Amino acid sequence: MMALGSLFASRQIWLSFISRTIRKHLAESIPFIVILFASIVYFALVTFEMFWAPAGDAVTHASLTALIQQANVLPTAANTQDILGIPLTASSVVSIAYPPGFPLSAALVGIMGGLYPGRAVLLDAGLISSMIPIVVFRIAKVLTHSNFLAVLCAVLAPLLPDGKFSYSAGHDILMANLINGTYPNHMGNFLLLGIFVLAAENRIDNWCFPILYFGLLVAYPPFFIYPILLIFAFWIVKAVESNRNLANVRLRKLFWRPSVITISLAAIVGVFLSIDINAFVGSVYSARASYAILVAGIPPILNWPLLLFPLMSATLSVILVIRGGASRAFLLSYVALSIVVVANLSPDFYNFALFLTFPFRMIPLFTVITTTVLLCMTKIWKNTSDQTRTALRTESSERYRMVSNIFDVMRRRHNFRLILMLVVITLLSSAILWPYASYTPFSGNRIAPTDLQVLQEGLPLVPRDALILNDRTFAGLFLPSVELEKIVNIRSFVGTTPANLERALETNDFFDNPGNYSYSITVLHKWNISYVFVGSDYSVLNLRSDGTYTGFVGRSWGASVYISFFDNNPYLISIARSGNSGLYRVL
Repeated sequence: MMALGSLFASRQIWLSFISRTIRKHLAESIPFIVILFASIVYFALVTFEMFWAPAGDAVTHASLTALIQQANVLPTAANTQDILGIPLTASSVVSIAYPPGFPLSAALVGIMGGLYPGRAVLLDAGLISSMIPIVVFRIAKVLTHSNFLAVLCAVLAPLLPDGKFSYSAGHDILMANLINGTYPNHMGNFLLLGIFVLAAENRIDNWCFPILYFGLLVAYPPFFIYPILLIFAFWIVKAVESNRNLANVRLRKLFWRPSVITISLAAIVGVFLSIDINAFVGSVYSARASYAILVAGIPPILNWPLLLFPLMSATLSVILVIRGGASRAFLLSYVALSIVVVANLSPDFYNFALFLTFPFRMIPLFTVITTTVLLCMTKIWKNTSDQTRTALRTESSERYRMVSNIFDVMRRRHNFRLILMLVVITLLSSAILWPYASYTPFSGNRIAPTDLQVLQEGLPLVPRDALILNDRTFAGLFLPSVELEKIVNIRSFVGTTPANLERALETNDFFDNPGNYSYSITVLHKWNISYVFVGSDYSVLNLRSDGTYTGFVGRSWGASVYISFFDNNPYLISIARSGNSGLYRVL
């Protein structure tokens, strides 16, 4: 009986301990779990609805992913030219043709999930989108210690400034890059948000910073300057808060700081890569118009009334930086970011040096940070020490009295603040969810099921060194996103050899006149083409003599009639056929 009583008592103690642990820790984690689950579910639905990565930049990213996933080689300039026929410019002494961070990540997703590169890049980008609200939640939670405000900031992370979708990479942080295909930019925004988390936690000068900074350089090098800006803001705050003079600073300890080591190594690497950096700066300068904030007029974030958001957030951040507090380093980093954005509005500053900040690609990140700072401002203001508030009011009672009174009223009236926040959530959530609910991404701009079936069945039968004549349909241009093969029609012929362009122009004459069988075999043998792929789309890209595409044009025949020309061609044998799509071997 005593043993049973002891067992029962021990069981009760353990149950009580488990219950207390769940109430204490699980309850605290419920908002995080809810945001994580909702974000993953939503972007999983979006990526499955899109089905395949979109046309445009995604063609290149999927092809580079195929190099890693299927050929086990890095996307060097030689590999992209020899295997894919894509003339990417080398950007470093190791001849990396394009930042390998995202292709490596997407290839890992493809290998783990058994996915084709065209699916892997889309799902990897969707995974990044699903994680961004979690990072925003973490920033807000650190700044405010409030689950309510953290959830609010995470919900508003998908904020669409003008209430509609856009394919522009500078539109919003979650959907624009996903549907546009600018995936490395998307990963760069995600990693920069991670560095902002370190700034909010006052841990930016630890060994997490070099890891994130290295990841950013590998994923999206154009954003290299922003972490340095955040580090300088952190150093300034530490210098202001420290009472020690230089005589009391141990140089060995100073130079062993992770931030100092990171910046020093970056500078040393920059010296060794000075030739490549000069080439990079020159290429960015020549294309600087496409990266300016005013690239398409005033972007949505600067339209009234949203112009008031960054102005208000930056002004209040300056006040709180002066007052001090635990959030000073983060707020000073935000102020520095705001100064860069404002300075980029000047064409003189932008053309002189600020074009290197890629401001148009950074605007989505700035929008999210602005919204987060503004929503957290009441709590940050409240958390400022009473001593600092008292000293500030004594020094300048009139300067900040109006702002202070507003926040004091909101701080004292808890119900008023909750009602105000609920109204904000309702209004902004309606503005956010309506475009999401009323828009179907890429309902027609994707690989058709018959195209995918033909590519999946036929491409494994094609030798890796064989040359495939692909048509200029969406599926044809995206053929390397299924299997890594050499193709005739690539995304752009600008920068390729004249022979490649001549080959494309001649073989496309065959596509325009598929019934001329004698001409077809002459052209195919002339250019050593072993296979021909025909997609089911009626529209194809129009290739001009200078190697550029001018948009879509319709074929002269319907899909069923057009594919019959290839079925009846005596010099072609079908190796995969479905619907109005086909893959043929040249005799």
